[in-house]
Amino acid sequence: MCQKPNGILLTPDNKTLYLADNKGRVLYRYDVLGPGKLANERLWIELGAGPDGMTLDEFGNLYVACGRAGIKVYTPEGKPLGVIEVPYASNCVFGGKDLKTLFITSADKFLAIKTQVRGVPPLCAD
Repeated sequence: MCQKPNGILLTPDNKTLYLADNKGRVLYRYDVLGPGKLANERLWIELGAGPDGMTLDEFGNLYVACGRAGIKVYTPEGKPLGVIEVPYASNCVFGGKDLKTLFITSADKFLAIKTQVRGVPPLCAD
């Protein structure tokens, strides 16, 4: 059960919701059944660091801001792909004209890192 919910992210197809548990240092994954209806809560990844903000790239890879541990990147299946070493990462989002710039908030810094992949634009409510 989630101890301290922090970051939250819905996939573009509205089928999966990720929830960052900062105190538990884990990510939970839920199936979205419809408006306000979640099912199949499961502990998805043990991070070893407190997660905060998250974003997705065009392949469904998840970028998780994990404080001192930087930005951890995972496949849609939960396999670790690597770490973007940034001290005290608190949030991240893709942007720019081509959505290939990863913007990161980190302690007292605001960073922009050019990537080879396109991000998923943030969802907007209707």
